Amino acid sequence: MESYKTIKVLFPESIINLDRMFDNQEKWGTSTLKGWIDGYETTRFT
Repeated sequence: MESYKTIKVLFPESIINLDRMFDNQEKWGTSTLKGWIDGYETTRFT
């Protein structure tokens, strides 16, 4: 059985402020921080 470790990530900004970074969907490929994280996780395991 595999064991998984959980990490906790703390951001210096609120999620709302971080989401504003993704106002250019063509640049980031998504319009939200969650979308970027989900995309990263999807490609990381393929």
